[in-house]
Amino acid sequence: MTSKEEVPEDVLECANLLMALNCSKPTAEEYKKIQLWKNIANAMELTIIPKTEDCKVSRCLDVGTKSKMPYWLDKFIRDNIGVGPKMIIEKSLTATDLNPNNGRLSMPPSQIVDEDFVTEVEKTIKEKGLSGKGLDATIIDCKLRRWEVNLRIWDMSGRPIYNLLTGWNQVVKDINLQEKDNIRLWSFHSNGKLYFALILLPPSTDSGKPKP
Repeated sequence: MTSKEEVPEDVLECANLLMALNCSKPTAEEYKKIQLWKNIANAMELTIIPKTEDCKVSRCLDVGTKSKMPYWLDKFIRDNIGVGPKMIIEKSLTATDLNPNNGRLSMPPSQIVDEDFVTEVEKTIKEKGLSGKGLDATIIDCKLRRWEVNLRIWDMSGRPIYNLLTGWNQVVKDINLQEKDNIRLWSFHSNGKLYFALILLPPSTDSGKPKP
């Protein structure tokens, strides 16, 4: 494998561009162009780090797929002895999700793709008597930042709706989430605690839509 000392100048130039793009929202066309550079950087074991520490956008190049976790998430789960990873939902963020007065991310069961997740959450809340308090959880992103949130099940017009509360407004602020941003959420457990991994998808990726 090529060593860091042997990295060609044009590849380093691409890496510098990637660092700049990491603090902005690339267009669909830009995202397609940098896929090749991402693969080259991964092959050469380049570490791509944002130039500024105050970058508030977490659009990472490695987003994985609906059936495969991104590498950074797989490594985090292994490093923290995590178990039971599940891709639970993809959605396009709505104005309601981002309204600070609401302070919640809504996850309708019709959009949750892993039914085992629903069953496990309901069972945990019932067994621990947390119906009115909800279940504490942690959200992480690709920079391994952490936010403490609370998962609750609300009865909305006779339908159960899963909501992430408490720290959600801070997540929106820190990541600079916008209406119509597409996100993917994975869940897993580490040391008995529920975790969510929030992945901000590129503009060209279709988000999950409610079933008719």
